Amino acid sequence: MAKKNKVLSETESPVTMHWAITSQLTPHRLAYRINQECDWALKRLKNLIAESKVSKNGFALYHYQQFENHPEFYLIALQEDKNTLVKGLKKFDYLIQVRMRDEGIRWNSMAMLNAIRGTEEILGIFEINVDIIKDTDVLFFDIHLDKLVEEPEPKKTIKKKVEKEG
Repeated sequence: MAKKNKVLSETESPVTMHWAITSQLTPHRLAYRINQECDWALKRLKNLIAESKVSKNGFALYHYQQFENHPEFYLIALQEDKNTLVKGLKKFDYLIQVRMRDEGIRWNSMAMLNAIRGTEEILGIFEINVDIIKDTDVLFFDIHLDKLVEEPEPKKTIKKKVEKEG
């Protein structure tokens, strides 16, 4: 499999916002609902595995960015079986992380919040200040998309030998 070599790190993203979500939906169903409500195209990445290895399977991770200079959206599952990714956020099921590379980017967060709040299966969405919560460093380590996103290799074309008649 060919892989992207794109690397995202907190140093590239000077502005980061977080919203915690409470919902009983599974990760793929929540991503589907958010895609419908917000007109996004969240794509599943490989599971996020914390350095502390609290979960053997990892935590579901989704990503969406419409254009290169637009905000990047990550949907992160905070719960997997009986394990929690961030102990300070154990009352929540998911986290939406919005990363903006430039402080000058204008983005209407209220439109996103209102769209998500309109979804029946989402019980609540709350803005989170991760600076005052312990153990949130797992949300800020470098996310190397070359390890998370796999692209299929280009299809190989098979040239058939054509015999000339005559």
